[in-house]
Amino acid sequence: ITEAAVMQQDFRTNKIYGASKYDIGLTDASPSGMLSAMPVSILAGIYRPFVWEALSPTLFLNGLESLFFMYLTALFFFKGNLRKKIQKIRQHEFLIFALFFMLMMAFMAGFTGVLFGVLVRFKAPALPFLVILLTSSIAQKNDKHI
Repeated sequence: ITEAAVMQQDFRTNKIYGASKYDIGLTDASPSGMLSAMPVSILAGIYRPFVWEALSPTLFLNGLESLFFMYLTALFFFKGNLRKKIQKIRQHEFLIFALFFMLMMAFMAGFTGVLFGVLVRFKAPALPFLVILLTSSIAQKNDKHI
């Protein structure tokens, strides 16, 4: 953990890496510091880079992808009965696994990747599970055997 904090400090201060960086605000490498950085890391691991942070065409495409995930998240939380959706997730082992896997991967990607290019590569394994979670309520309406 201390080594990751030192590397993040190097990425923040070193000019060689360019301007496509982000900061989660980790100042303390203790367990409590990691817990305080967890929400920001998870949000970075899922939704960053934002469209306005894109400095290249490929990052702009990743920003559009993040915008799409924000749209799916808004639909999940604000359309339909949220309590029923959460109950359906709790009833299926695969959806529970998808939730925990996605959260852990998003945390690790957001915590360790300081450059947007690295973040995009690190968060890639979690994104299919995010799509499965966010669209599970749509599939459940169409297919009762999910």
